[in-house]
Amino acid sequence: MIDIKFLRENPQRVKDACKAKKSAADVDVILELDAVKRKKAVEVEEINRQANEAAKARDVARGKELKKRHAGAQQELDEAESKLIEELKKVPNIPSEDTPVGPDESGNVVLR
Repeated sequence: MIDIKFLRENPQRVKDACKAKKSAADVDVILELDAVKRKKAVEVEEINRQANEAAKARDVARGKELKKRHAGAQQELDEAESKLIEELKKVPNIPSEDTPVGPDESGNVVLR
């Protein structure tokens, strides 16, 4: 599976690889799912921070409210992450620069 950081930094190269290998992967959808996942992760971290503050202040009511919010946000994060992983599995490996693009095995070049 391709690294999401590489995909973020080189979306056109990944799109070209998908096109060359006739893959069904949609790089733009993957980048959108990644943005949603990152946003949800920040939201979960913020809820955790607020819960820690509520625990230090011994605010039980606020702690219960944050626990419910955390459960919902964590579920949304897990769903976004699973969708992202499913889409990332569709992305092919990136061929090297000197690899010729051909329709099938007949496009292979014998080096030795």
